[in-house]
Amino acid sequence: MSHELSRRRYVVGAGATIALGALAGCAGNGDGDDAAGSDDAANGDDAVNGDDAVNGDDAGGEEVPAEIDDYLADARLYDGTVADHTGTGEVTVAVGGGPDGLAFDPPAIRVDAGTTVVWEWTGAGGAHNVESDDGSAT
Repeated sequence: MSHELSRRRYVVGAGATIALGALAGCAGNGDGDDAAGSDDAANGDDAVNGDDAVNGDDAGGEEVPAEIDDYLADARLYDGTVADHTGTGEVTVAVGGGPDGLAFDPPAIRVDAGTTVVWEWTGAGGAHNVESDDGSAT
């Protein structure tokens, strides 16, 4: 069986990740505990290994809602946690191939409304397969 990801599944996955980020950013409790000056939020190191994820283990952490966890259960690299990037102005999500095929890293993030999410192609996994439609603004 081929592990190649179709364009449709890739776009659906990208849309789901964007929607999750928007939902998580709007659904936060707004207490501002993870300030913009926080080292782990600013450098993103903890997002990749999940040490600072919203999994209920960290001080002030929240459980991932069941409907979000169920939706992302089949997403590559998703381990049941959401990387908390609230309080940062910009977050970079790596997009590309790995041992399990095309994936996002981190696969799920929580951001504040208005946060810029940069989708950075890693160059791994073949040609970039997201394109704008003819006649679109971008």
